[in-house]
Amino acid sequence: MKSDPVQVMKGAESVLKLRKNSAAVLLLHGFTGNPHEMKYIGEKIYQAGYSISIPRYPGHGTSIYEMIKTGGHDWFTAAREAYIELSAHSKKVYIVGLSMGGIFTALIASEFSPEKICMISALRKIKSRSIYLAPLAGLFKKIIYEPGKTSGINMPESLAVHVSYAGTTPVNQGWELHKLVKRAMKILPDIKAPALIMQSSGDNVIPSDSADYIYSRIGSSVKEKIMFSRSNHVVPVDYDRDDVAEAILNFFSEQ
Repeated sequence: MKSDPVQVMKGAESVLKLRKNSAAVLLLHGFTGNPHEMKYIGEKIYQAGYSISIPRYPGHGTSIYEMIKTGGHDWFTAAREAYIELSAHSKKVYIVGLSMGGIFTALIASEFSPEKICMISALRKIKSRSIYLAPLAGLFKKIIYEPGKTSGINMPESLAVHVSYAGTTPVNQGWELHKLVKRAMKILPDIKAPALIMQSSGDNVIPSDSADYIYSRIGSSVKEKIMFSRSNHVVPVDYDRDDVAEAILNFFSEQ
């Protein structure tokens, strides 16, 4: 008997909008997130004349029960394949990654040659030391339910329409993220693409020194760091979202 296809949450659908003879931007969402996180700035980038792709990773934007069937290899493969697909349409491909998407941005940039990259709220490590208990805890509990867990957004209008797995944390998948972050931090010196690194001082999800850490270790000879103050973790939909889009477009258009 054939199983039913996975139901994607409304607003979490992937996006692919191509223009002829244009540069292209790959936008990568975060852990337990989905393309909705990147659609606001993605539309700004598209309206500026770029092709855009916002892929959805396996287990994301569906249900937490689907996510616990997936792992880091599945998510990164989806991001990597989206980059390859976009490269077939455009000679110049830029990458913008949020949180775990920023980690994927680093990993892709170390393997390929994107024109420029932007890492937003990219974590240098998982903030809670309890992550080291995940391999053991995951044997007994697949999902932790946290009703008061923050969504990483300060702006009420954005929070009201946010598409997420609110109040849940997949245990084994947290360990998968931990391994991806360690891998990305190790290869930072190998990255040569011009890099824009962004973070908010109001981010309560990742270590506060993440942007400084990445900026100081990335191998890019051209690099810039921008700090915001009004937003939380998911900056592309928070109070600073228009400034984020403007800064990205300015950085990508610079020679």
